[in-house]
Amino acid sequence: MDSEKSLLTGLKHGDRKVFAIVWEKYNGSLYGFAFHYLQNRAWAEDCVQWLFLKLWEKRTAINEDGHLRKYLFTSMKNHLLNELRDHARDYAEVNEAMTNDLADAPDAEPVYEEHVLKALRKAIAQLSPQRRRICEMKIDDELLNAEIARRLTLSENTVKFQYNQIIKELRKNMMSSR
Repeated sequence: MDSEKSLLTGLKHGDRKVFAIVWEKYNGSLYGFAFHYLQNRAWAEDCVQWLFLKLWEKRTAINEDGHLRKYLFTSMKNHLLNELRDHARDYAEVNEAMTNDLADAPDAEPVYEEHVLKALRKAIAQLSPQRRRICEMKIDDELLNAEIARRLTLSENTVKFQYNQIIKELRKNMMSSR
């Protein structure tokens, strides 16, 4: 029952056993494909989960004469491109907001009152050591992602992802301390 046509037919008709076979057959290679570009295990796993969820949700629209492998990898490629685009946009927006908010022009009034800056420093201190180091290198040392990645021997995507997670964690901590 392993031919692509029989798998496509089974999927289209909602056969859960066929879905499990497709999962077993393609899960690992799709994960490897996603991880290659994302360089983050959890993110790659999420993308694979998303893809199989969409496959199941849209199973009735499957073309039984199509090519399953090509369909899955093309869908994954498109999803990864969307994820990376959205992540880059979110990162750019957060980075710009932080740069603007924490700008320290000598003739400008401070953006935040002293107690808010203390709360921010306290929240940064509560980060894991690696996240704290990335945050400090980004904000205090004003280093670019590529330089942080080089110094910490990480991929640039890992630095971008971690910084995005740092911003989310700091926002959450700052909001809960109000």
